Amino acid sequence: MKPLLTFLYIFLLQGLLCSPDAVSAKVVLTVAEKQWLTEHPIVRLSPDPAFAPIESVNSDGEYVGMAADYMALIEKKINFKFTVVGYPSWKQVLEQTKQKKVDVLAAATRSTQREAYLNFITAHIKLPGMIIVSDRTSGTVTMNDLKNMKVAAPSGKVWLDLIGINHPNIKLLATATLKQGLRDLSFGTLDAVVADPASVTQVIKMEGLSNLRIGGETGYFFNLALAVRKDWPVLRDILENSVQAISAEEHQVIFDNWVEFKDESGLSQNLQIGLVIAVLVLTALVIGFLLMKILLRIRMTQQTGGLNEANASLAEINVELEQRMAKQTSDLQKMRADLSTSQVKMVQSEKMAALGQMIAGIANEINTPLGYSRSNVTIMKDFVTRVKNIKTTYYAWKNLMGDGFSSENDISNKFSELDIAFAEMNENEEIEEFDELATDTIYGLDQISEITQNLKEFSRLDQAESDDVNLNDNIERTLKLARNLLKDHVTVDLSLGQIPLIKCNPSKINQVLLNLITNACHAIEASDKEIGKLTISSDFDGNRVNLSIKDNGVGIAQSVGKKMFDPFYTTKSIGQGIGLGLSISYKVIVKEHKGKISVRTREGVGTKITISLRAAESLILADGSNTILPD
Repeated sequence: MKPLLTFLYIFLLQGLLCSPDAVSAKVVLTVAEKQWLTEHPIVRLSPDPAFAPIESVNSDGEYVGMAADYMALIEKKINFKFTVVGYPSWKQVLEQTKQKKVDVLAAATRSTQREAYLNFITAHIKLPGMIIVSDRTSGTVTMNDLKNMKVAAPSGKVWLDLIGINHPNIKLLATATLKQGLRDLSFGTLDAVVADPASVTQVIKMEGLSNLRIGGETGYFFNLALAVRKDWPVLRDILENSVQAISAEEHQVIFDNWVEFKDESGLSQNLQIGLVIAVLVLTALVIGFLLMKILLRIRMTQQTGGLNEANASLAEINVELEQRMAKQTSDLQKMRADLSTSQVKMVQSEKMAALGQMIAGIANEINTPLGYSRSNVTIMKDFVTRVKNIKTTYYAWKNLMGDGFSSENDISNKFSELDIAFAEMNENEEIEEFDELATDTIYGLDQISEITQNLKEFSRLDQAESDDVNLNDNIERTLKLARNLLKDHVTVDLSLGQIPLIKCNPSKINQVLLNLITNACHAIEASDKEIGKLTISSDFDGNRVNLSIKDNGVGIAQSVGKKMFDPFYTTKSIGQGIGLGLSISYKVIVKEHKGKISVRTREGVGTKITISLRAAESLILADGSNTILPD
């Protein structure tokens, strides 16, 4: 990535900049140009209100962005102040420009249609199209790599047209916004996003997407230039000279203020393995060289009779060899620790990807009760307002009754108002409806509370790493949180037996359950069956708790064999997984919990995965009775 960033800075700050000078230059205006500015004290500049970070209008009504910084710089160079006028949308800005109610555009793309009513100046903002990837993707990504990736670009931008025309074999997906595309990339549902670095920097700052980086370049650029109304050629010349007078340093200051590059590509696993092998080969060569040196010295000593000197030399060489071997061992231990850290990050990445799919469904479930609860509260608020009005009318009537000066007619009229308000409320049965609305609202809030409690129990963030757990509870909780995976085409047959508690890490067991249920749902979806079936059962055989998850999906080919438990091995299409689900499950069940995991499958029929965990030494069954496991 370092050569890539160096190229970007050199290209953007030297090759693309209009002025080759390294220092700021004042614009020398002609007499005619000065006279023109004097005769036109008001020159209207209108920005795109929603083109951040290029240009926009913030919440305080201020004109901000890269283009705004350029215009402020030009104002200093020509000693002239532009008048900023705002419109709600870019479309309206262009319409007002056609009608000569806007004089200057600070960041516009050149087109044949716009050249009919605008004069364009040399482009001053040239942004490269970059390939954005997550830190799960290592190394540099090229345009050729995009053929095998799930790639997206924001709708309405030039990247879709440029890449679509010149690279028809790359199928770009159009996202509604750049924000949505980068979110999908962060959660692992996309492999890459094509966009300019300025817009990417803006979204990453706002959304806190710290796991994204620049993977490579597209070779295409997004050019923006100043544009002036067609009938003002003098102003066009003034602004052209102003852009030419901007120095490379001034360009760089503006560029660095709005664009940040992240270079955290790190070493890929293959590269790390290659380094380990290289170190081992180098060590072998060093040892071989030293041994040859020892043999030669011994032979020379034997020939000359200097055995004592040869022995002394051999001792020195042994010390040197031990020191070198100690250093090599230290380096290898460090690399092993780095590899272990990378593995932990990959496992966490897989878990976050699974949680991302699950949370999408949870958000949808929360929105329903939240929606009608909000609607009910709005109605209840209106009812309370009416009750307050009745209260006000009542106290007014009470005051008339007690002051001794009010006429009977005034008292009677006020009482009639009070009586009518009560009659309308009773006639519409609003009090009874108020009670029903409150009941419905409480029910909706209880639903939201249940969902959040299930999510908390699933994560077990506030509990110890090891605890006594009833697997049946974990199964039911995971199913509730994974309902979006089941959708409408998967039925669940739940057959949970009476089982004892087991001592385990609840969070890791939940991850295994989510991995297996997710794999089963993907297998059913890939089978294109109208109705899928997921059968989950549990039982206790007197020694172990057994849990089975069976699906009627596509099954697993016989050629796959035990490779299904290998890290990074997957039969899924790009974007559906990285091949760590079953590997993590095997590690959690077999390595960490000393359990067993078995697979029975038939291609085209389905798959059944069974996990078996030993119960605690002293068992507490569901009926409260105790039993002791046999030796």
